[in-house]
Amino acid sequence: MLPKDLVNAFLTIFNTEKGSYKEFHHAEQIFAFDFTKQCFIFATTEMDKLFPPFKDRLTIVDFRPYSVEELGQIIELVASDI
Repeated sequence: MLPKDLVNAFLTIFNTEKGSYKEFHHAEQIFAFDFTKQCFIFATTEMDKLFPPFKDRLTIVDFRPYSVEELGQIIELVASDI
């Protein structure tokens, strides 16, 4: 769960207006975002808890869970001596 004030800031920063540069003013500071050079990645297992207008500004990428065989291969790679 993101704090409400942070979600509101992201709503402003990720506004769907055209342009790849955005400035966000907070507490007498200016935060510059150049979206030709920056991207944001959020991860959650509870999509239903995202504030809908915030979620609408994101590109959703779903991943399938690892199979038991894939998990075994990962463990073998990082802990082959076990």
